[in-house]
Amino acid sequence: MPKDPNQRPDDSKRDPDEVGSHPEDTSEPKKAKGSGGQGEGKKERKTRSDKGEVQATERDIYCLTWLADQYAARFDQIQRLLSRVPDPKKPYQGEMLAETTTKDLIDRWRRAGWIEYRRVLANDRGFAWVTRRGLQLVGLDGLYTAKEPAAVRLNHIYAINHIRLWMDLAGYQWTSEREYVATLKKKKNEKTGPIPDAVVVSKEGKKAALEIELTAKKPATLFVKIARLVREIQLDVETGNYAPIFPLVWFYVPDKKIEKLVEGAIDDLRDDERERVSCGVDPNLLRVRRG
Repeated sequence: MPKDPNQRPDDSKRDPDEVGSHPEDTSEPKKAKGSGGQGEGKKERKTRSDKGEVQATERDIYCLTWLADQYAARFDQIQRLLSRVPDPKKPYQGEMLAETTTKDLIDRWRRAGWIEYRRVLANDRGFAWVTRRGLQLVGLDGLYTAKEPAAVRLNHIYAINHIRLWMDLAGYQWTSEREYVATLKKKKNEKTGPIPDAVVVSKEGKKAALEIELTAKKPATLFVKIARLVREIQLDVETGNYAPIFPLVWFYVPDKKIEKLVEGAIDDLRDDERERVSCGVDPNLLRVRRG
């Protein structure tokens, strides 16, 4: 967290994308040998009813839940996510899981029917998203609908994932846009209001709406977006007074040009509103670098 608690924090041999199933072993099982030539050989063990099925681990549940909340994630982001929940039976060297191991785990999820995975752009890494069967596995089939994210949304999804990956480590409680919207839909007779890209709560209890802006927008458009987030209020049942739904609003942008546009819109707010909004630059938000 920055010194000013109201300010937004900053983040200072196979093709792994060719995911396919492993070939099955088609060789016949060896026959049991006799015992000294007398009597019958050893009885063959019964085949388990769940033989061949992929059994879910705690790491699977954690990672698939994360993927479901975020709509999708790119290969390298899944690699970072998996590296946070190492397998004690198969420790790895260094800080990151190997790409080949990541590929095998993604392949395993796909064979189990929990995810879909493919490359949208030929020169880009693949993206994975959770299927209906995967949502059922993690208990989110009643909250989310399984569907492939639109290709035009992948840049934004990637950028939001980038922010979450380091905010998770910093101890922030994260509510994704997808979870936020799904929760609102379950509440009857309530207006939707502005929908941020995520809502986070720090360890100190500071609540903030997150907005990731990757492209330049007209000043009037930015002002409307910021003003709605800052001015949305709700009744505080404990005090009986109305209070902002989002006490803080943190913007993240990939370059100084967009930062200047956001800060220009912030300047048009009232004094008490401006101090609740901040903006920072992170060039790593871009999945495909410009220029």
